[in-house]
Amino acid sequence: MATRPSIESVSFNADASPAASTKEIFRAPYGCKIVGFWAKRTGGTGAVVNAQVTRSGVTADLCSADKSLTTTAYVAGTLDSAQTTLLAGDVIVGEIVSVAGSPTAVRIQIDLQYNTDAR
Repeated sequence: MATRPSIESVSFNADASPAASTKEIFRAPYGCKIVGFWAKRTGGTGAVVNAQVTRSGVTADLCSADKSLTTTAYVAGTLDSAQTTLLAGDVIVGEIVSVAGSPTAVRIQIDLQYNTDAR
């Protein structure tokens, strides 16, 4: 059987005056790979975001540096390549590090790739 890669996205949406916070957004049911990190804000003057991967009780930042959202457009984060391969049971947590100027929403999106025969 041929292996066909597939991409899906998981996200953390913080609406109604988001503040610094974290939220579990995905627990890997099987192995997969993180291929993208995107974030945006609505309103306000800024926000700083990242995501974390927890593997065997050890937590590390997904992006090599926190991402500043200086515009309201989607921006990509630079992935830390040591954190992009997920094993079954690994957890991704979205993190709003800080906000400025009272944004009305912050969205963090993580793109995952897996092989359809792996499910």
